[in-house]
Amino acid sequence: MDTKLGNYAIRQHADAIACRKCGTTGTVVWDDISRRNVCVSEQVGIDGPFFERLSKKPPYPIELVCRACGGVTLTAYPSTSLHEREKYN
Repeated sequence: MDTKLGNYAIRQHADAIACRKCGTTGTVVWDDISRRNVCVSEQVGIDGPFFERLSKKPPYPIELVCRACGGVTLTAYPSTSLHEREKYN
């Protein structure tokens, strides 16, 4: 799916997600953005009973949480983290 903004087209793709705890499903929508000849994906939306929150435990990753059961579905360590990325990826 492409979104047209002015003279630029932003490619989007969606990934299906499922809660590991209760099996509830949803979709995460991503923009594929090209910066300095490197294509990166940035999350632009969540479709389904999920929400994002910052973890209470160091190094404080971003968690995608199921509203139905409170289970953590995905954990992301942002590239802006002060820690070495290789340690977590």
